[in-house]
Amino acid sequence: FWVIGATPKSGGYSIHRWTGSGWQQVGGGATRITVAPDGTPWLVNSVGKIYKRVGNNWQQMPGQAHDIEIGADGSIWVIGKNPVSGGYGIYKWKGNGWTEVGGGAVRITVAPDGTPWVVNGKVSSSNPAPSALKATSSYLNKLKSGQLNGHKIEADGAYWYQCVDLTKKATGTSHITTHHWKRGANVMQNKSVAVGSAIAIFNSSGSYNHRHTAIFAGYDKRNGVDGFWAWSQNFPTGSGVRKHFIPVNGSAAYNNDADQYHVILPL
Repeated sequence: FWVIGATPKSGGYSIHRWTGSGWQQVGGGATRITVAPDGTPWLVNSVGKIYKRVGNNWQQMPGQAHDIEIGADGSIWVIGKNPVSGGYGIYKWKGNGWTEVGGGAVRITVAPDGTPWVVNGKVSSSNPAPSALKATSSYLNKLKSGQLNGHKIEADGAYWYQCVDLTKKATGTSHITTHHWKRGANVMQNKSVAVGSAIAIFNSSGSYNHRHTAIFAGYDKRNGVDGFWAWSQNFPTGSGVRKHFIPVNGSAAYNNDADQYHVILPL
């Protein structure tokens, strides 16, 4: 038997093995652990690295993951780190690498016959996706495919190639001024914002005052820090469209603190 304990360690929490009479702590730290039919444990740590036990050491395996599970048939499945609709990519181990199988999820388990079951992040009865202004499906597909990477988008003919231009163009609202933007749910507090939602930094009264705005691209954790991905323009100043990560410990002065962002309510 293998378990993850409660003692904080680099990479997560302590790892313990049952010896028959008690729990023996082994090296390393993890946030997820599973065991193959031959008794080999595999784990995922707090920064998404994947390891399996080889002898008395942890051997790093390819890829990154949020969750991992092994079936009684020996099949190994992970929830990856790449944001997709429904959560993150789903992968199966194929001997020397991971093969993406399609779909998106946030948790996975495997039945004895090797059938994977997943829970995705699309719907939560206790915390549904908040109402938000959204990118059109055609524009969102262009963002997802990278077709617009590096392009400079203009929407309203005011100040050229601003972050506002991308949000307006993506949502089909070029003709509506930002005075009509209203603050919705906080992105990090809600945890269920849908990919493609328009987001922005508002002032304390709930009004938009020319701070950064972007299109939400999915939650993630990098180097152990929570945050989210976004498609932005003019971030940093002068840059074209790009996808980037905004962490909760980023600089608020540079609009790079994930906790600052709220969804823009539908117009």
